[in-house]
Amino acid sequence: MTPLLRRSIRPKRVAGDVGAYGVKLQFVKDDARVKSGMTANISIATGERQGVIAVPESAIITRGSDKFVLVENGAGHSAETPVTVGITGGNGLVEIVTGLKEGDKVVTFGNN
Repeated sequence: MTPLLRRSIRPKRVAGDVGAYGVKLQFVKDDARVKSGMTANISIATGERQGVIAVPESAIITRGSDKFVLVENGAGHSAETPVTVGITGGNGLVEIVTGLKEGDKVVTFGNN
């Protein structure tokens, strides 16, 4: 995939509890639709994975550094299952690296 933008990122600065990065983006090729002074909302993909198991972030229970999901085990019952998480998508889904297999039914609400 050919990049559309060149970018530079300044070091992280922290204001309160929020980290911020100064980012400068520049189009690789001129585009007549883009005018000086325009503003934009930009999503920056920092990673991408295909063919992974992912669950809604709200389905993950965190206790200290441990993470769990509730997996249905039949007859309307569920059991806490430890998981290892990977990357989090902008769509609210979290990659599950270990702990689940394809076909597991995860409780996605009412887990608190």
